[in-house]
Amino acid sequence: LIKDKNNIKSLRLDPLNDYCIIRINEIRFNNTICEDFMNTNAIYKEDNLYYFNTDDSQIYINLPLNITIDVFSIEVQYLKIGKDTITDISNTFFKMLNEKEQNIQKLNQELENRDKSI
Repeated sequence: LIKDKNNIKSLRLDPLNDYCIIRINEIRFNNTICEDFMNTNAIYKEDNLYYFNTDDSQIYINLPLNITIDVFSIEVQYLKIGKDTITDISNTFFKMLNEKEQNIQKLNQELENRDKSI
């Protein structure tokens, strides 16, 4: 029970005390969807997926000024839990880096072709 809910400026949620990949489907307060008020200590975020490479995952929600929280809810899906998550996070980063490297090579080739045509 929160005694002084009129003066709450932010909330901290710890979704799990383990490495994890989660999907946050929705956060609501007073039946209003919470958007653009959230920060996390996730190493990487893609859309509503959060990759936590720590066993102390944290979500920080900064609330709009002058709001009283009567009802708060969060819908989270746990996609991966435990130390194996680090492998999944590493694989995701390697995949992204590989895609970026391929894109750089493609752009460099386009530049070379344009240079030759000039």
